[in-house]
Amino acid sequence: MLGAGLPPSVMLGTVAPGNMPSALALRGDRVEIGWGLDTVEATIEVIYESGIGTRVLVRVPILGPSGEELEQTTVTLPVEAIHGVLA
Repeated sequence: MLGAGLPPSVMLGTVAPGNMPSALALRGDRVEIGWGLDTVEATIEVIYESGIGTRVLVRVPILGPSGEELEQTTVTLPVEAIHGVLA
């Protein structure tokens, strides 16, 4: 099973001084990710470590011209692409 035995959460960003984590993201959380020059909402599916750092697999909606959701796709990004956890 994809994601079995992998970290269930990831710390996002840091706040100076003291290098304290600014947020905690969990699988299933709705997050805001960098998307071109903008940001979009996405859902974390898997968090994993790779040779180049922590990565997240997120599910992103593909929107039509009127803002309606046409379909969804998944994208793998570095954890730094997450701008924040949505309430």
